[in-house]
Amino acid sequence: MIKVFLTYVVLLFSLCFVVTSCSSNRASYIKSSVYDQKEEVTTYTLSPLGTVKIPGQWEQTSYNASSKQQFFANSDHSVTIALTFAPCTSYEFNKEGTLKGFDFTKAFYEWDSSYMKKAFNAEVAVLEEDGSDNYIVWQVDLKEEGIKHYFLFGEKNGVVRNFSVIKSNWTKSDVVVFLKELYLSK
Repeated sequence: MIKVFLTYVVLLFSLCFVVTSCSSNRASYIKSSVYDQKEEVTTYTLSPLGTVKIPGQWEQTSYNASSKQQFFANSDHSVTIALTFAPCTSYEFNKEGTLKGFDFTKAFYEWDSSYMKKAFNAEVAVLEEDGSDNYIVWQVDLKEEGIKHYFLFGEKNGVVRNFSVIKSNWTKSDVVVFLKELYLSK
């Protein structure tokens, strides 16, 4: 019995929980990233905001505190993704929390795509949108640098999900399917 308890304690601590603090609303979050070899899935959780299951084994790499993006690389580092969970009220265009659901998602897309166009002279395009599931998949093309980024913006229960593929050798349709799978998974 003691051996089982100690194994459980070691397993719990091996999850490498990190408590982070959001200065704008003084909320604390618990962050974990765990690979399940049996299920062949990496589970990323930012509690209490959300959890996402990423197919395959992914390594947690870096964190951008200003954008709240957690970056991951796949096992051969050919693909880099970023995952963000944040309260809808943490964005300057929705401080009062009046926008929810697909209205929020559209406003978030307009706000961020406008910034990308102005700041980086980027071309942006909506690839897919779904008003009933509250998401927009879109692309940012930085022609001068030869870089394409893909994003899925969505909102569920007052929480923003911003999932992106930063670097990949995947086709556009593979990226869209991957992002939707992340967002729509339970």
